[in-house]
Amino acid sequence: MINDVSPVDLSGFFIPTDTGYTLIANVALEGDLDYTNNKVVFIITREISAEYFCSVVVYDYVDIPIGTAGDTGSYSMDLAVDPSWDPATLKGIVMVQSFDSAYPYIYQAAECGSSPVTSTGINYGESYIGGDFENSFSVINISNTTANFVLNLIGDGFTLNGPTEITLASGAQEDYTVNFEPTITGDYNGIITITSDIVGFEYIEIPLEGHGFVDQAPIAEAVSLTGIAMQNEFITASYTFLDLDGDMEGATEVQWWKSMDGTNWEEFTHNSNDPMIMQVNSDYIGYSIKFSVLPYDEWGMPGALVESNATDFVLPLQAPWGLGYTASGNDVTLTWENPMTDQRSLFGYRVFKDGTSLATIPSATTLSYTDLNVADGTHEYYLTAIYNNPLTTSGPSGSIFVTLENGTVGNDENVANISNSLSIAPNPFSAVSNVNFTLKGTEQVKIEVFNVKGQLINTLVDQNLTSGSHSIEWNGTDSRSNSVPNGIYFYRVSASNFQRSIKTVYMK
Repeated sequence: MINDVSPVDLSGFFIPTDTGYTLIANVALEGDLDYTNNKVVFIITREISAEYFCSVVVYDYVDIPIGTAGDTGSYSMDLAVDPSWDPATLKGIVMVQSFDSAYPYIYQAAECGSSPVTSTGINYGESYIGGDFENSFSVINISNTTANFVLNLIGDGFTLNGPTEITLASGAQEDYTVNFEPTITGDYNGIITITSDIVGFEYIEIPLEGHGFVDQAPIAEAVSLTGIAMQNEFITASYTFLDLDGDMEGATEVQWWKSMDGTNWEEFTHNSNDPMIMQVNSDYIGYSIKFSVLPYDEWGMPGALVESNATDFVLPLQAPWGLGYTASGNDVTLTWENPMTDQRSLFGYRVFKDGTSLATIPSATTLSYTDLNVADGTHEYYLTAIYNNPLTTSGPSGSIFVTLENGTVGNDENVANISNSLSIAPNPFSAVSNVNFTLKGTEQVKIEVFNVKGQLINTLVDQNLTSGSHSIEWNGTDSRSNSVPNGIYFYRVSASNFQRSIKTVYMK
């Protein structure tokens, strides 16, 4: 023993293997570790002769992640030795030491006992009534011949899991678990007795102890998600931990879930250093997101699983919509609407003419642009939205085609009629939705349905329609007449010199 006032309670075992020895260090902290870079060091010493004792012939170490009073851990290391060495001359030593260059401090050291049992006692400490607490140990044949063992447990509240009579070859081991399930308040004591035919270890005891107490289950309240269900945006989870006993929060489990239909949910883990915040990337487009909390108190008592609200189905970066124009001479003024959802990181717009970038508008609130002195002929205009964090652009809006001839516009009155009369009802819908509009004269009209990933779901009409009022029906099916999942969809209505997309929500 190096330090009698150490915060470390340390015991070790020295078990032969085919190539050397396994050293096991059982560490229990009775106080906090004061220094950093702490490790468990495993050492084998050898007495070479009466005149010469080698204090270290083999050693290695592992990091020790615990550091607070009450923490425990068991660590092991396999060390090879020269097979010609006499086992009677070898000893195992375990140490807990700080490798901090400024404070190379040894907290504690202990000589390893050559025992066929890897535990000298199990203390479950404070354990709540109704809980099931598990610990483990192993029985190892440290002799050079076959050995027999008989195990017996005495004591209420404890259960030994494993065979009670075993025969082990030299070096073989059997692993056991011991469960503690208190049913009343108070102290519990038990003992596991082990008899063997190994000389010097004919009878071994493993004392058991624990204390049962009443503990009320903790509660997770106000479990919720905030943020925008859209590509590149952030969704933040939050909850409040409540414990009527005043216990501290323990190892509460949090989990993210995703679903394409709002019914069948699957777990997922997002790539973020903060488990409570996720940035939505393109992998989640078309999914609804929710969050669950399984609260635990400091004693390991679980509460009830609580789930958050589910988000809307995640949308890709949205383009501007409702693109239209007016012309005065050879000047064309474009107008449009903001993307159809709240956009925290919307920065502005980029205008394209005939496939080439025409202008960048660094303002999310500017909804028009005038293209001056446009040459005669037919021109295609469309826009993309620009987003920050990260800097990304949406796909294109619907295009419009403007034909100028000697400073006059070549579109007819149908453009104005469709634009002014276009409506969707009902929205949201559960059975049938109708696209309603009016034509001044005969017009080629195409109406398509897309999902949030931009995939074409169905084409409702693609033909010449006569003048008058029209109502085109969609019943929530794809092009093969299969019912589509609940979610957000987009109608795209196209005619000569006109195209517009409108969002609808389908909920069966």
